Amino acid sequence: MAIENDGKENDVMSKEEILAKSREENKHGDEREQQSIYKAAYIATGVGFLFYGIISLVLALFDKHSYEMDIVTFAIIGTMYTIWGIKTTKLKPFFLAAGIVCIAAFVTSFVCWILQLCGIG
Repeated sequence: MAIENDGKENDVMSKEEILAKSREENKHGDEREQQSIYKAAYIATGVGFLFYGIISLVLALFDKHSYEMDIVTFAIIGTMYTIWGIKTTKLKPFFLAAGIVCIAAFVTSFVCWILQLCGIG
């Protein structure tokens, strides 16, 4: 449909077209929702690192080490930071570097755990 307004033609969208366009724009969720998910993940990461540090210190005091805890922690955080580094434009180098360091720590911990299981380490 076309309507003339001050000598200009404008396309008028139907209700269905407007709804389809709105659904397409919001298919990845509300921006406020995305920001709250990002903030929750950021806080959860901080809390996780805090408890990881506390547990590691306690284990060190008792001359013990848990490669399993390292493996899980570094796998989760390395994956999360790497994905953030790929998907974001802000702080891309920081997130990619942190992700790569955590993935390297994951691989190292995993190899040490396998060696420990084999009685080598």
